[in-house]
Amino acid sequence: MLKNDTKIKKMLEAVKVKKKALGTKPKPHFKTNMHFTTGGNVINLNILSTRESIMDFLHILASKELSNERVQKWLSLKVPYPMVSNFTLDDWKHDVMLKLKILNWDEEKKKLSLLEKQLADLRSEEAKTTDAIDDIAESLGV
Repeated sequence: MLKNDTKIKKMLEAVKVKKKALGTKPKPHFKTNMHFTTGGNVINLNILSTRESIMDFLHILASKELSNERVQKWLSLKVPYPMVSNFTLDDWKHDVMLKLKILNWDEEKKKLSLLEKQLADLRSEEAKTTDAIDDIAESLGV
């Protein structure tokens, strides 16, 4: 095997370890219906597909929470935050954080798969042939 093939093999093993550590994709067990209504506008959390869009939504949640705290302070009241679109703020936070976790998982999986493909393409024909022969021998029990 060539010197580069040895390096590539080590890097491929590292990618496999990271993929295994990544585990399975988080299951989306959402608490809300994913349709947040504010000021007459409906925000569909299902279409939030970037960190920026998720951050924008978190800003809306934070603003609602902070404005509620300020109003309670002005009125010297201590009441729970009202439901938003029939769900609590904690439910909305849970769902958006889960959405972010899934997005992070998808991005990491995509990155690792791309690295794995790039590394596999860089291997010499000799290394590919050696691995194919080893796989065949293993399946035959030889």
